[in-house]
Amino acid sequence: MAWSLVRLQKPMAQNVWQVALQDPAAIDALGDTLKTKGDAAGAKLLWQRLKDTAPAYASKVEGKLQ
Repeated sequence: MAWSLVRLQKPMAQNVWQVALQDPAAIDALGDTLKTKGDAAGAKLLWQRLKDTAPAYASKVEGKLQ
């Protein structure tokens, strides 16, 4: 849900994203799912946002952004 709100640029998106960041591995897994389903561009956007907003988790998605 958080990623949908971010992509739609909804006003509450940042608040929901911050809650979702409590489990960055779940967000990372969503990126894997997006890529598997054929949305590589969407996955890359998600991983970039995750990297930018969760610095402690950034090293885990760095390789996926290349």
